[in-house]
Amino acid sequence: MYLVHSWINNCVGARNQASFLVFLMTIVVDSLVIGGLAISSLLYRTQLPASVAPAANNGQTILITISSVLSVLCTCLAIASGTMVYYQSRNISRNLTTNEVFNADRYPYLKTPLNEFINPYDKGMYKNWKQVCCNTSSSQPDRVCIS
Repeated sequence: MYLVHSWINNCVGARNQASFLVFLMTIVVDSLVIGGLAISSLLYRTQLPASVAPAANNGQTILITISSVLSVLCTCLAIASGTMVYYQSRNISRNLTTNEVFNADRYPYLKTPLNEFINPYDKGMYKNWKQVCCNTSSSQPDRVCIS
């Protein structure tokens, strides 16, 4: 199972697919934490009375703007990364690559004679996840890139 991802400009192979999934989940968690901190900073700064720091009003405006932009960017990144975690998890559960999902019509081994979708490599969700997360076989190549 090999995937080529433009986000990381690299191939994700059978050995490092679990690491890639952890990488994606880390991006989601980090963006949610940073976005949450930006939103809490934004809420704190907008509730300060003007008499607390009347001379620093321009600085407050800049910090509010930065917090607003950061919270929007982190929310967008969390949504995009979360979507990718969902699709990668779904593909692992079905033992498919992204290429096979998008180009299923091109691969005859993914079709029955009645033109129905079938995956001959699907071992069931539990065994598919076990293969990805617990595979220590050294018989697989490190990386195969298809250009």
